Order: sequence, then structure tokens, then C-alpha cells
Amino acid sequence: MQHPPPDPPCEVDQAIGYLEYSRFVIAAELHGNIRFVKDPQKLSIGTGVLIYHRCEYEGCPAGFKFIKNFDNYIFKSANLTHIHSGPPPQHKNTPTSGTYRAWIKKFS
Repeated sequence: MQHPPPDPPCEVDQAIGYLEYSRFVIAAELHGNIRFVKDPQKLSIGTGVLIYHRCEYEGCPAGFKFIKNFDNYIFKSANLTHIHSGPPPQHKNTPTSGTYRAWIKKFS
């Protein structure tokens, strides 16, 4: 089932909490019907850490960026246009995203 693309969680450079951040990530995954994975490279920017989520398909331009500063997430940019080519990614265990699993553990 295709969901509409989520609206940005806030204005660019505005801080939000963990709950709003994870809601946006989950809504973005439901829109594309594919999970987003965090880029393993953590870049320190000032007092925060850049968190880049990208589409699981290799070469897909969909992704979004936040800066994590203590308990705040500062929204930087989002591109939710998916272009998938090639075979789908293979999963060892479950295709459920890490963000969704963590959200369920924390709030259920």
C-alpha cells in the first residue's frame, strides 16, 4: 500500500525531539514501502553529529539528514523521490527498520 510522502517534520534548522524524528522516519519508510538505513559514517558538525538516512536500494537518491545535538534532532534536508533500479536488497532476518524496532521497544 502506497502512503503519501510525509511533510517535513519542521522548518530547516529547527530542532525537534526523538518522537517527532522517529515519526518522520517511519512515515518516509511507509511512503516508499522500503526501509531507510543510517549511513555508518558519523560526521561531527560543531556540537552535533550528522545522521544521514538513505534508501536501502543502491543508487537511489532518496534520503534525509538530521543533526543530533544532545536530545534534539535538527532537520537539515529531505529528498523522498525514489528511483529504484536493479534487484531489491536481500535481508538476512527482517526488513523492519532499526528506527521502527527501536520505536516499538521504547513506546509499547
